[in-house]
Amino acid sequence: MNDVPYIDLHTHTHHFEVLCVVSYGIGTGQPFPEAPCVSAGVHPWDAERVDMTEAIRFLSTAKIAAIGEIGLDFSRQIDRDRQVDVFREQLAIAEKRNLPVILHCVKAYNEVLKTVSEFDLKAAVFHSYIGSPELASTITGKGYYISVSERSLKSKKTIESISNTALGRIFAETDTSEVSIEHVYNAIAAIKKIEITELKHIIFNNFKKITE
Repeated sequence: MNDVPYIDLHTHTHHFEVLCVVSYGIGTGQPFPEAPCVSAGVHPWDAERVDMTEAIRFLSTAKIAAIGEIGLDFSRQIDRDRQVDVFREQLAIAEKRNLPVILHCVKAYNEVLKTVSEFDLKAAVFHSYIGSPELASTITGKGYYISVSERSLKSKKTIESISNTALGRIFAETDTSEVSIEHVYNAIAAIKKIEITELKHIIFNNFKKITE
């Protein structure tokens, strides 16, 4: 079995020898990443201050592999209706361009699931998933994915979720953490009781499904 690269589905730093999807936050002032694979979107934290006319124009033409991270965060004092409007506008572009979406969701799973289900999306990934096995089952039962980060691995209920979730619905990421993607893979492999080589091939195939 030929080796395949590690996939870091959501990161803010390009790591060489790893296939990274580097996140670009529209309206944050950061430069567009110099990386082969980029996701871009208006984060819900920025929903009230970003010019969506410009954001939509950018997302409609930019050379990107995914739209994200986008979503809803009801733990923040940011107008919820505005968050939903910004979220929906970006989901519409993802549908039109046939791009996967990388989702940020905090205390808003019901609303996010309801909203995402209204669009015909290539794929939807709940990044840095933290939640119960029942919620993970609902997400994956709809054909969506969960992505595991270092933060995910600190939650007992999330470890149980990973244990119960089919590997065909799992990704791995580093997000803003300084841990390596290898560390996250090793943890998932230990939870699922499989070899790293097998896990690498499964996640690589998952990635091909949502990007090709």
